[in-house]
Amino acid sequence: MKLGMPTLIEYRDIQDNIGLCKELDLDFIELNMNLPICLPETLPSKEIIRLKKLYGIDFTIHLPEEIDLSSFHTPIRGI
Repeated sequence: MKLGMPTLIEYRDIQDNIGLCKELDLDFIELNMNLPICLPETLPSKEIIRLKKLYGIDFTIHLPEEIDLSSFHTPIRGI
């Protein structure tokens, strides 16, 4: 079984969250896409991949509750 933690709003950046994740010997961090430190313009996918390799932890994504997954807008669909 793998255990993880959510992104904590009390921390100012992803590095602080990674530090706690490692200290607690957890396996992953859930990136909350409602938080400014997890937005794609703040934390690009290449940086997530780099951090995953560097620290040996995984990341999951918690999408905003208000997101319309049936939207035809290209940035939302990911196409």
